[in-house]
Amino acid sequence: MKQYSEAKTTLLIVDDEQRNRELIESFLERDAYELYMAESGAEALLLAEGTMPDLILLDVMMPDMDGYEVCRRIRAQSRLATIPIIMVTALDGRDSRLEGLDAGADEFLTKPVDSIELRTRVRTVARLNRVRRLQQEREDFEMIAEDSRDGYLRVDRAGQVTYMNRASKQLLGRETVDRLLVRLKESFSLEPSGAWSDWDSVWRQPDTLRYLLRPATDSACAQWLRFEIKSSMGYESSARLCQITDVTPLMQTKRDTWSFQSAVCHKLRTPLTGIVAVTQMLAERQDPDPELLELLKTATGRLETQVKAVTQLVEYPRLLSAGTISHEDLVAAVRRSAALFGLRRLEEELSEVPDKRIELSEGAVEVITTALFENAVRFHPENCPVVTMSSSMTGGMYCLTFTDDGVRVPPDDLEKLGGLMFQSEPSFTGEVPGMGAGLVMVDSMIRERNGSLSFSNRNDAPGFVVSIAVPVTSEKVQHGEDCLATGLPTLNDKANVCAD
Repeated sequence: MKQYSEAKTTLLIVDDEQRNRELIESFLERDAYELYMAESGAEALLLAEGTMPDLILLDVMMPDMDGYEVCRRIRAQSRLATIPIIMVTALDGRDSRLEGLDAGADEFLTKPVDSIELRTRVRTVARLNRVRRLQQEREDFEMIAEDSRDGYLRVDRAGQVTYMNRASKQLLGRETVDRLLVRLKESFSLEPSGAWSDWDSVWRQPDTLRYLLRPATDSACAQWLRFEIKSSMGYESSARLCQITDVTPLMQTKRDTWSFQSAVCHKLRTPLTGIVAVTQMLAERQDPDPELLELLKTATGRLETQVKAVTQLVEYPRLLSAGTISHEDLVAAVRRSAALFGLRRLEEELSEVPDKRIELSEGAVEVITTALFENAVRFHPENCPVVTMSSSMTGGMYCLTFTDDGVRVPPDDLEKLGGLMFQSEPSFTGEVPGMGAGLVMVDSMIRERNGSLSFSNRNDAPGFVVSIAVPVTSEKVQHGEDCLATGLPTLNDKANVCAD
């Protein structure tokens, strides 16, 4: 499709005499048209097919193939049939004009050509043709867009929507939209928030990857929509074409894959570590100790049980985003993950504890802490971190912070982590560098519950800080659920084996 707002108007000048072609060129040079020249009817047909000009200036009296025949052949080709043709002729009779009209000419100019008349006719015909083409292209686009599963919007610089296809109305839940950014904020969480500060910044940065997130509810799963500005629309420089794609299935597929791998790792690490350790000890002895053999048998049995359980884990990801948990059970789940990864210590500073249930399932807590502790161990200089867990309540949000004593993250990488869900992996390949796919999944999981995830370096010492905020429900903790969780064993006084 020609970008009419930016490209020059193209003219094809057909005349067998060079001086006539040069004369017309001199008349039109001040108007900055893009000109093509043909000195015969056959050459004109080839150039018209190759350049698709906006207008043809066609001489009538030419050898071999006159202008009438050229005109008829152009009109016989569906691709060229709508190109306007102005016939330039020395014949000034009624019959010649009727023959030209019958062949398909739109206008006539009589030789010798008057420069002012030529420029006026060319400008008028080219403008009318442009309007006609724009209208046809718009109708063609809208016909195709109406059958698309993706949403398409035509939006002007002020953020006013001038067109919505059927899919965009369904995805946005609105029949009409006036101020786009205002209406989107009413229905969605806009991610990453820094890329949606105002419509002018969206307009000026069309290549930024943006998402619309409709958080999960008790009756519906979260929905992720990718919002892309494709380009300035060629026929309307003051408008942009915006595409909205439902990427929820892609997000879920990626999360299911990661969650399955994470769960397998979680289930198999402990018995496998025991088997490796006992096997090494047996290998160093000439006479195997029956007690060690029994330990090996036990560890092997555990591994066999876990391998069987893996086949049932395909249901695990489905449970991650739904449900609630008490503070007591949340702390217990965190401690289990800490023990699994062999943290040196898990220190607890639980200053504020909610008396209501927290908008996370137990499975989600396990996945989140598995990802966090795995990173804490992996990036610790000795692979043996001390992690401090603290909690607080702020404006109806339960805030949980994990601080380790590992390394600082470079400022550039830290900034990228702030938009990890959205900027590290636009193609949904599952190949996430740096901190790994775990934090990507944690980020999307928490956002879908109307929560937030943030990262920072420690101020007082080397180390990394991950802060999670999620809503609490209106449901009170049932009697018997001890919010302080003081009866649970802690890791503070235990000697744990650090991860390799």
